[in-house]
Amino acid sequence: MLAWLSQVLTCPICGSRYQPEKTRLVDSARPNTGEEQTVVIHSDCTNCRSSVIFNVALSGSELFSLGVVSDLSASDAITFRRQKPLSEDDIMKLHSYLEKFDGDFEREFTPRPLAG
Repeated sequence: MLAWLSQVLTCPICGSRYQPEKTRLVDSARPNTGEEQTVVIHSDCTNCRSSVIFNVALSGSELFSLGVVSDLSASDAITFRRQKPLSEDDIMKLHSYLEKFDGDFEREFTPRPLAG
């Protein structure tokens, strides 16, 4: 099925068809016992070198897809997919942090010596 999907889906940047060897399965699910299946695949375009993550739903003979251009490699996409979802607490902590953030990214990303 992955080889077939790589030939059906086209690059949203240049319109080229994907090569099967540049397409990897990130996730797959059958939410019910029917014919419906959802897959997430990552493809690298050999023509323009863009990377796209596709969410594809197969239902009978119908195919629905949504592609998102990404800077993630296939390995990155698989790694992130395995992470636990963000909790409400995670979102609230981020919100609190951003409310106080003064915009100084250099300070935030400069390594600090470990306390010792």
